[in-house]
Amino acid sequence: TAALPHAGGSSSFARRAFNAPIGYIVGWVQLLNYTATVSISAYFAISYLGFLGKYVGLLDPLKSDATTHVVATMALITFLIVVNVIGIQESSILNLVLAFTDLITQLVLVILGIIILLDIQRVIQSIHWGIAPTWGNFLAGISIAMVTYTGIETISNLSEEAKDPGRNVPLATWWVIVAVLFVSAFLPTIGVSVFPVSYDPHTHAYTTQLATTW
Repeated sequence: TAALPHAGGSSSFARRAFNAPIGYIVGWVQLLNYTATVSISAYFAISYLGFLGKYVGLLDPLKSDATTHVVATMALITFLIVVNVIGIQESSILNLVLAFTDLITQLVLVILGIIILLDIQRVIQSIHWGIAPTWGNFLAGISIAMVTYTGIETISNLSEEAKDPGRNVPLATWWVIVAVLFVSAFLPTIGVSVFPVSYDPHTHAYTTQLATTW
């Protein structure tokens, strides 16, 4: 990224390393990746919003009614599209506000969780390799966990706009990786400390409320 500060990101790297058709294919795969990321993020954002329905009755249909959930997800995506169409400055401001709000919120949750709730022994006792989780669920969990890191590579798309790409782009990448690793490692660990894995006699399988209620 620092050596080839082009706005195309990975598609530019593929074009330089191989040829234009390969770069074209990588670019389209990247667009598919972004499309999936937007859909997943919007869907789960509405899911979390629906949990506030117990406090705000207007939000309850977001959790209880699948059609309302899908419509709200589409409305959120449409809103984000409109913001991007209006202008890059408005989009950038919204992105910064949401990113900092999200990061600060998660950091506060992690720090409070480590101080108040973290129980490493309980987490270790919840793990029974091959049983809880099963190997199939473990592999499925890896694919879901990879979504956490989707988007880090988009930093390279902005390298052409950076004042000093040789310094700023690698620095930004490393800080984002550290923040994502810190939050994504501790939040689930704290969650399992609060809601440990237990055997469900009805389903004859191990589960946790993180995967059901929450």
